Amino acid sequence: MLLPWATRFATSSEEGTIVCLFVGLVHSIEFSSHLMLHVRSRKFVLALLFAAVALIVAWRGPWAAATYCRSRGVAALESHHEELASEWFHRAESFEPQSGHTQFLLARTCRHRNEYEQAGRYLERAVALGFPRERAEREQWLALAQFGRTDQLGPRLDILLADPGEDEREILSALANGLTNSLDLDSANAVLAEWMKRYPNDSDSYACAGQFRQALGEWPKAIELYRKSLQLLPERDSVRLSLAQCLASAREPAAAEQEYRQVLRRQPDRIEVVLGLGACLVDLGRVAAARQILGEALRLDPVNFDAARLLGELELSQDQVDEAVKILRPLAERWPHDIQVCTLMSRALREAGELDQSQAYSQEVERARAALQAVEGLIEHVKRERADVSARYQIGKLLLDHQSREQGVGWLQSVLLYDPEHGPAHSALARYYESVGNVKLAEFHRSHTNSTAEGERDL
Repeated sequence: MLLPWATRFATSSEEGTIVCLFVGLVHSIEFSSHLMLHVRSRKFVLALLFAAVALIVAWRGPWAAATYCRSRGVAALESHHEELASEWFHRAESFEPQSGHTQFLLARTCRHRNEYEQAGRYLERAVALGFPRERAEREQWLALAQFGRTDQLGPRLDILLADPGEDEREILSALANGLTNSLDLDSANAVLAEWMKRYPNDSDSYACAGQFRQALGEWPKAIELYRKSLQLLPERDSVRLSLAQCLASAREPAAAEQEYRQVLRRQPDRIEVVLGLGACLVDLGRVAAARQILGEALRLDPVNFDAARLLGELELSQDQVDEAVKILRPLAERWPHDIQVCTLMSRALREAGELDQSQAYSQEVERARAALQAVEGLIEHVKRERADVSARYQIGKLLLDHQSREQGVGWLQSVLLYDPEHGPAHSALARYYESVGNVKLAEFHRSHTNSTAEGERDL
């Protein structure tokens, strides 16, 4: 009677087997108790029972421990705690090194973290250890979809959609992210709508839809979606940070401050949180607090562009002209064509009485403004011709040089989605990462730079 009752609570075949082993052990104990009524030597029976238990533990103990670790890892992955999931899967691997299932789950975790090369290595090992090749191939297809290369899937995309199996949610998530990153906006919107329809209680569907609306600058809709995501899973700091950024962009600094502070309590050294809070305090006119927070941001990241720009702008607003110039000049040297920096330098130098230098920066502002006028038309072109890497490169270079490091880097990285060996994009990214002190990424992109590549030019 115990076995049917207990197995109802097993949520997987592995957990069901553990339950069966447990129930079998209970029945063994019950049988032994009856046996002891008929056998004189209780010690002998107990010895047999303990020997049986020892054999079961020695035979299935590591497997049971690995199964438990895998179940905890899956739960962490579904809750978007990829680091914790990876820890649990590696523990499972230590108990059961020859498990192809564990290698598959490690591959999926890497895909969630956009670590595609490592994911591929885990999938190869999973198949070598006997994991079904078909499932490993489907995971590779999901990586292509998430990477934005749906054009490379061909008929395999139809196979995924026609027979999603237990991976339906993963398929929708990968497609939504990939289509958004590749700026296939109509398709991305359709997939997101279907995802939210089929999984109305999935926090990630609303978070992804929020990212989509945020990328389009639709702040009210993005805020609504992020709040819905947080209602379902309040501890997601990445979503709360995005909500704070949208609130700040929507000119709601007081509401944004509250969200930033919630994240800051758990992640006090996260630079974008500190920086965002500092910007809110500037907008709220709380000068002393803003100066302290922005100083902390520069302590965490001495070459952070936005922290230095905001602090320089703050000092200029308080008529601390010499201090403003001291902060802004290194930025102007690193980014001589940035429209915001040039505007601030022109104003600061004018107030300092250095009119010739001020005029030079004013002229640079006009050149930057003229260059940026091309961006909107190029973006409209890319919406129609998604694979035009030349247009993507021009957008990225213009934004990187004249307006936004983050947006510029994002567009340059999108070039590499379509042409992984695009020399000019790698070169621009290498120079950017060198300027912010990220030696590892600078070396990576420099190693892919073709010095004779055509198309690189000052824009």
